[in-house]
Amino acid sequence: MMTILKSNPTQLTLTELNPATWSNNLAEAGDILTPFQEAENAVDVARGLVTVNDTDTSWGTLLEKIIASSGLSIDTVDSSGELQLRLNLDSKLLNLLPHLSASGKIQYGAVDTTGLTEGDYLVAGAGGSIDTAASQAVVAPLDELITAGEAVNELDVVYRDTADGKWVLANASGTPIRVSDRIGFVVESGGISTDAQGLVRLIGNVSGFVGLTAHLPVYLNTSDGQITQTIPAPVSGGTQIALVVLGTAISSTTILLDGVTTLHYMMRASLADAATLTIQHHADPLPFTRKLKASIDQGAYLDTASIGRWLSGSRDVAVRFDDGSGSNPDTRTTFKNVTGTTIDLTATVTLTF
Repeated sequence: MMTILKSNPTQLTLTELNPATWSNNLAEAGDILTPFQEAENAVDVARGLVTVNDTDTSWGTLLEKIIASSGLSIDTVDSSGELQLRLNLDSKLLNLLPHLSASGKIQYGAVDTTGLTEGDYLVAGAGGSIDTAASQAVVAPLDELITAGEAVNELDVVYRDTADGKWVLANASGTPIRVSDRIGFVVESGGISTDAQGLVRLIGNVSGFVGLTAHLPVYLNTSDGQITQTIPAPVSGGTQIALVVLGTAISSTTILLDGVTTLHYMMRASLADAATLTIQHHADPLPFTRKLKASIDQGAYLDTASIGRWLSGSRDVAVRFDDGSGSNPDTRTTFKNVTGTTIDLTATVTLTF
């Protein structure tokens, strides 16, 4: 008896049902049900993943299609009178197996990095492939063609001036502020002249530095266009500071940029009761996403200051979103000492974009 399963599960062809073999010309239930049970078991074992085309006439045809499309070698082995199938993995799949971790993840050693250059990174290509040669998975760092508002050197840190859209040297100190929500490194060979165009890198590796300490953050310095690995901090009575994490040093000469997404604007002052300090920052229009923090230097330690409404309430510091007189609500935040005594106040406005 042979069962042939076609693409439509209801189409079963039963052969070799020979009435001559039936007792007293009567068919037992098994004689009829067995072919159907064999077909049901075949689909169940395949967990519903077995499919054939309308033109297929046997399981053998389906196996032939698997062989043709997968590149696998399939042998039939007759063991104890039962027909078994054996899959032979090709060399590519065999070579990949040692690179698979217990969790099924591919180790970096299995990735073809042909064509990679410094500053490139991998993304998924066609069909989820990470074979760089086959899927164009290697992409360039995120560079932007900009117009310089002043002469800048290669590796200088620059930002986009919202006044005219041109890029100029960034600086972590002072007001008017010299940072914005667009900051990067000049990677144009030889730098960029005033009003000329050139490339600025926003994401990726930047090389050519000297003396960096690997694995530590890199910050914008208080000197025009320069970097530091010492955290800039405001001093009492000093100028406003913008804390900008530009990236991380991955060697003594290279910084990995992952894109500046947060800026901390800070200022410190000795304030008499009811005195104010105002922090300038890049635009934060309604619905206002800025985050505020205030601390009081108590000498031996810093004490967190409570922040509240300008007009009334139980708080150490009152805050309003403007310059203290109702102007510039998008770019100014004003803090007022309401403790009743003189305090050494450090105020911070954080913007994430």
